[in-house]
This record gives sequence, structure tokens and C-alpha cells, in this order.
Amino acid sequence: LTATAKAMARAAAAIEGEVEAGIRDFVVVHDGGWATVVPERFAALPEELRLRLLSRLTRAIGGADYGPRLEALDALAAAFSGGDGRATIAARTLAGVRVEQRAGRIFLSAERGRGAPPTLVLASGAQGRWRGRRVGLAVEAPAVVTIAPLGAAGRRRVFEAGGMPPDVLGIPPASAAVVESAPAVYVDGDLVACPALGWEA
Repeated sequence: LTATAKAMARAAAAIEGEVEAGIRDFVVVHDGGWATVVPERFAALPEELRLRLLSRLTRAIGGADYGPRLEALDALAAAFSGGDGRATIAARTLAGVRVEQRAGRIFLSAERGRGAPPTLVLASGAQGRWRGRRVGLAVEAPAVVTIAPLGAAGRRRVFEAGGMPPDVLGIPPASAAVVESAPAVYVDGDLVACPALGWEA
């Protein structure tokens, strides 16, 4: 039994190592919290690696403590395993994550959701977690801030201010729904910054 357990542990470690290699090789994580995956490379992975890669990404982007159920994960992986980078696949959601394929990439971003968006209120020098990510506010910050998604109105404001050049949105550029999931900073309800897009009011 001990030998079997050790062999299983080695196999699991090897699989996780291959997932890490895949993330380094053909997954790009944007500062805004979304990620893109090369469809052809994803489809070429063995099934177990596709499932683990998707589980890892959905946990990281959606902020969940645990991965989604296997049945739902399997259905999502199957939908995006065609390997045709020219195809467009309509958005699906899983575990708080929106997944779509367009412009030669699979995009994964936080889902807007039906209820109130996730928020985090921080005072000067405080830290907290927003969608699973640690966020801190500098001690010299002059006011209490709220971290929340950029949203449609915020995206329009940043765009009109010239804050979305192609090199910031990534290549290929993210869609409006993806950009709207980026974390933004608000003071008294007013948008003051979107660090991921390099924008300040």
C-alpha cells in the first residue's frame, strides 16, 4: 500500500507539473484578471490535463476555494476542445467564470453574475481579498476606497478618456464583457482608477 501511495503521488505530481508547463507555454494571464488560452494547444492536451488546467484557471479567475464539479468541468472542456482556432464559440459560464472563444483565443474572465457585484472596502494601509486575490491599499492613500468590477459604465468612461490602447487590452484584444470584469477603484461611488488598464481619473 505504501508503494502504491507513493506511485500515485508521483503520478499526481507529474500531472501537476505538466499543467504548470502548459500555463507557462500557452496561457496568458492579463493584469485585469482574465486569461487567454491557445485553442489548438488546449485541444492537443490529454483529457486529464485539459480538465486540470480548466479547473486551475476557473478557481484562480472566479476566486472559488474549490474547483467546479467534474461533470460540469467535463462538459466545458469538451465544448472548447475542437482545436479550431478560427472558430467562434459562444460564451458559457462555470463557477463564476465566463468562457468564450473568439479571435483565435479562448478567453476566461470573471462572470458578471445576476446579483450585486463583489466589492471590497479598504481603508488606508488595509488589505483584503477580492475574487480570491489579495489587494492592499497604501498607507498614504487619502480616502477609503471600494474595489469592484469596472462594469459597462466604467469601461465607456475609460475608453472615452483614451485609456484602452491595443497593447493594454492584449493581443487579440479582449471583448467588452471581458474588460468590464477588471478590478477598478471607486471613492464615494466615483470611478477613480483601473490599475489593470493603466488608467486614473
